[in-house]
Amino acid sequence: MPARIILPVLFWTGLVFILTCGGCGGPQGTDVIEKCLPQELPSVGIVRDGEILHFSGDSLFNYINGAAEMYHKYDFEEVHVGRYAGQGGEITVDIYRFADPDRAFGMYTTLRPAAPDSVGLGVEGFAYGPILVYSKGPYMVNVQTYDDDVFGPRDIEAVAAAVEKNLPGTTKLPDTFDSFPRAGRIPCSERVYADSYLGHVFLTDVYAVDYSFEAGDLTLFITRDEAGEKLAMWEEAAASDGAPAVAPSAPYDSGPPILLAEQYYGSVVAGLRAGWLAGMVGYREGHEQALAAWLEALPGATE
Repeated sequence: MPARIILPVLFWTGLVFILTCGGCGGPQGTDVIEKCLPQELPSVGIVRDGEILHFSGDSLFNYINGAAEMYHKYDFEEVHVGRYAGQGGEITVDIYRFADPDRAFGMYTTLRPAAPDSVGLGVEGFAYGPILVYSKGPYMVNVQTYDDDVFGPRDIEAVAAAVEKNLPGTTKLPDTFDSFPRAGRIPCSERVYADSYLGHVFLTDVYAVDYSFEAGDLTLFITRDEAGEKLAMWEEAAASDGAPAVAPSAPYDSGPPILLAEQYYGSVVAGLRAGWLAGMVGYREGHEQALAAWLEALPGATE
């Protein structure tokens, strides 16, 4: 029976651990995984304890139990687990594979703390106590230890870097984030929401970035909505609480945007632009120029 393994999951209350025990699924990309999870890692003085474990599809529930549902929302495919022992301690390495790099990065952003201790691995990474997580290509890697009295942050990062060296895939943010302005962007605030953005189940595949401006902090977001179906559902939901107010003029393709008062999130401006449902969370007077400049620069936008 495989040893018990703990994985971090970030809920609104913080980073918590889930303790589970499970079995193996069938591996894919075995050659790559063998390079990333070799028999030994001499730089840290640890040796792999047993065979690499594999979990795929629904068997993920046997490994991380209640957290598996979130991984599946981001199109989880499989995870490879290597357990390493040495110096009187143990380090576990999990390599999760998702359908594509956007989904892997999206899952990573659900785990990232609000003010992460960033590490320069893959697309982006963070350290949180005895845990280090990063994404690269279609993979998300989790390295952690219970034995932080034996292995320090440098050991954890050395293991993570050794894995990253042989892991294929892009180290660039998803291309959709190129559609967001650079000025005012808060570092490490890019996020991908598989569904239920702002609590609405119909707001799926949403890309969002936080900004800090003189007029106040805000979030810009976009999601593909060629037919305007998501916007229509949002307008219908808002209308049930009373007719939404009309926001100040902005260069949307569908006419004036709607201004929504979202519980817990404040004022939200939203509308259609170049096939995107694009908007701003935390809208207030003074944000009009930033909103207009962004909408005019969206790929495919016309005057």
